[in-house]
Amino acid sequence: MTTTTSDDSAINATDTFTGADVTDHTVIEMLHSELGPSAAPRWLNCPGSVLASRGVTKKDSIFAAEGNAAHDLSEWCRVQNTDASTFLGHTIKVGEFEFTVDQEMVDGIDMFVEYVENLPGDRLIEEMIHYDEWVPNGFGTLDDARLNDGNIYVTDLKYGKGVQVFAEDSEQLKIYALGLYHDYKHLYIFDKFILAIHQPRLDHVETFEITLSDLLKWADEVVRPTAEIALKPGAPFKAGNHCTFCPIRNTCKVREQYVLEAALDDFTDLDSDLRMIEFMTNDELGRLLPRIPAIKKWCNDMLAYARSEVAAGNPVVNPETGPYKFVEGRSLRAWKLAEDEVADVLMLEVDDPDAIWNKKLVSPAQAEKKFGKGKLDHLIHKPQGKPVLVPGTDKRESLAIDPETEFGDVDDD
Repeated sequence: MTTTTSDDSAINATDTFTGADVTDHTVIEMLHSELGPSAAPRWLNCPGSVLASRGVTKKDSIFAAEGNAAHDLSEWCRVQNTDASTFLGHTIKVGEFEFTVDQEMVDGIDMFVEYVENLPGDRLIEEMIHYDEWVPNGFGTLDDARLNDGNIYVTDLKYGKGVQVFAEDSEQLKIYALGLYHDYKHLYIFDKFILAIHQPRLDHVETFEITLSDLLKWADEVVRPTAEIALKPGAPFKAGNHCTFCPIRNTCKVREQYVLEAALDDFTDLDSDLRMIEFMTNDELGRLLPRIPAIKKWCNDMLAYARSEVAAGNPVVNPETGPYKFVEGRSLRAWKLAEDEVADVLMLEVDDPDAIWNKKLVSPAQAEKKFGKGKLDHLIHKPQGKPVLVPGTDKRESLAIDPETEFGDVDDD
């Protein structure tokens, strides 16, 4: 079997594919624009983050890598005009991660491919576009576009299922549209853009339409001046939902201030007499609710960042409780053997299966109530608890953990 790239070159397919094997765009994306389309929600809202992020290494998450694998698969299917099931069981390598093409990925990519292939027009697949008429060195790679005289279709694949993404007024999609106009206006008559988000694992497809005149107005009034500001020292910072994928989100003081103010502003004056604080009204609750996701995300990011720093040997110190450390967390006793093997042993002692089964096998603690404490010790073990980050005043013995191999096993305190 042969895998064909968009430039008609070919490689011999094996059980493991890499993005670099099948497309030159993966290499190009490594030379990404600082003001790229996928980062547009951030740099258009927080231009100060652009220069502040220079030189900051961003480690790809497994979720981002999985999305890249799904994009690779979608490209192969469209270029080769084949179903995703052709690659069922194959492995796609993305950086340090490997993903097996399972039925869920096959179903999701087939949904996406079927959707875009039913759109009219000349197709562009994983196409590099440029918009440096408005943004210095502005370029990026779109997932799929269909070009016609009049209507232009742009579809972005979102394989993740943790957060639903919407097309309406999407900065990323509008930047793609700008790039298409910049690169192809000499070949097509541009009138209207139909911009779509396709999120197959959430069964979510949403479109947003914008005319060329409205797009160019936005480009002239918002994109161009913001890009100019973003590339100069002293550009302003602004926190918000766009902080989620920012390279400096864990150390950004503006985000810290935003979250703390979001949690406290309009609700209470901490310097006032606590006895005079009234109960929160429903109006105050209504103002708080939209802020909670940003607060929770910031708190989770701070916990993860603190763990990574302590695991790497960089002290995180509270002046009252001393340096934070990892200790062994609580663990529950478990069966040493597989459930069916434990059940076979227990059934030698009782005649009634209901004594050891209640939809699932009884726990060690429940079994001891029936058989007596100590009689089942040969079947029970207590695994080591997951590392927990605690203040230095905690009396438990400190653990040394390897951030490369054990960091994923850390628990919340």
